[in-house]
Amino acid sequence: MTPLDSTLEERLRDWLVDGPEALPDRSVREIMSAVRALPQTAPRWWDRLLSAAPALLAGGAVAAAGAIVAIVGVSMLTRDAPSTGGPVADLIAYASDAGGTLDIWTVDLASGATVQLTSGPESDTQPAWSPDGGHIAFSRDGDLWTMAADGSDEVPIVVGDGLTDGVDWSPDGSTIAYSLQRGEGGSEIRLIGADGSDDRLLLAVDAPFGCCPSWSPTGEELVIAIDLSTTGGEIDLYLLDVDGDVPRRLTALGGDDGSPAWSPSGDLIAYQSDTGGGLAIIAPDGSGRRDLVRVSNKGFASDWSPSGDRIAWVDPSGELWILDVADQGDPTPISGPTSATPNSLSWRPVARGG
Repeated sequence: MTPLDSTLEERLRDWLVDGPEALPDRSVREIMSAVRALPQTAPRWWDRLLSAAPALLAGGAVAAAGAIVAIVGVSMLTRDAPSTGGPVADLIAYASDAGGTLDIWTVDLASGATVQLTSGPESDTQPAWSPDGGHIAFSRDGDLWTMAADGSDEVPIVVGDGLTDGVDWSPDGSTIAYSLQRGEGGSEIRLIGADGSDDRLLLAVDAPFGCCPSWSPTGEELVIAIDLSTTGGEIDLYLLDVDGDVPRRLTALGGDDGSPAWSPSGDLIAYQSDTGGGLAIIAPDGSGRRDLVRVSNKGFASDWSPSGDRIAWVDPSGELWILDVADQGDPTPISGPTSATPNSLSWRPVARGG
């Protein structure tokens, strides 16, 4: 139970025990404050308020009951909706086992409030926002699924073909790029329509590792990570045209380079680098390589902010961090997730409806 859950439960308990006549304005304000800050994963409190309303009405506290139910109802229904002309929540989707199994969550970077989008016995990882921010593609037990941004309307897209290990949505929203790890060391990069149609092979390699496609902003290329060595341990970045031409090598500095993420402007690619021991950036033509910050684990994912000025990643402890690329000062920890999965991270490109 979160501190917000506890706060609201205490106020509700006092309310119901003391009776409607003992409902001071202070308690109303405290209940409202707790409800507005409560993550979306707790509709049970709304149910309790509704169930308590008849008792209040019977006790003669008609105005209090009506006000509480109405105000809380509006709070619950609108707390994730952007106000007209106001700021919009800056959201990052990630995977976490905070609920007992790996599920997809979001965190609001301004408030630190987290929302659990999926639940169940399956392992849900690799979230990727659609370019309009209205949907998320993700891997469920190795299959490719999509869902609405609020976790509703889950739809299987690719089932039973292999282990999905990397997902990204095309800039126009029509196509999803994903990678499959097949048996006996084979890897594939594939494209499929967002509605599940036109699944096609883009690249097949007889290699122990190939994954993590990230679209260029033009939609003409993907940057991918492949290990083409015979012994393993040399994952490098390659550029691949969406027409399936031979991939062009981008990095070759020894060790592993993985988890690429193309910047919104298209002039930089962020990635995990063994050479620098952490997060690095490089231009698509191979120039300007720069180490940004050391991260003490391999295989962590990173993603760019919609404006392209910041990069987020998850460290080994499960905490989320953000670095200003231009200033390159100390990274900033984001309150909220403390058990995020390092290889699963996606920054919402734009606001829903915005």
